Amino acid sequence: MSRTRVLWLLGGFALAPILPPLLLLGKALLGGEAQPFSGFAMLLVVSYVVSAPLVAALGLPALLLAVRFGADRWWVASLVGGACGAAFSFTGYSQEPPLVAILQFGLWGAVVAASVWLSWRLGRIHEARLAANNSSKPTPLRGAA
Repeated sequence: MSRTRVLWLLGGFALAPILPPLLLLGKALLGGEAQPFSGFAMLLVVSYVVSAPLVAALGLPALLLAVRFGADRWWVASLVGGACGAAFSFTGYSQEPPLVAILQFGLWGAVVAASVWLSWRLGRIHEARLAANNSSKPTPLRGAA
């Protein structure tokens, strides 16, 4: 795996746990809920502390297995992320009813996994563009007669 792809993947793993709280903030703002910024900041910190290790511990092996078997697609990442998120809902972390918690954490996991997959895909595209620009084709001399 090239350095470029690793950097894109690390960026995806670093940013992915931030997306669900941002979506919740957008929903609250569009719904007219008066949520103070301090409450959002606390949600962001708590969700990142909980999500980041899970994304790294479960997401990286799952992504590497999917790549190994040629199944690195967005929908595979979303399904696996949703299943991991739904499984996490059984830890008792949420005060919601069981079905709501399963759906909430499953959606949370699917969004995080899809964003990590997107960073993986963008890394592949960027790597391919760099390879195309660094080809070993001879460059014609300018001004040569």
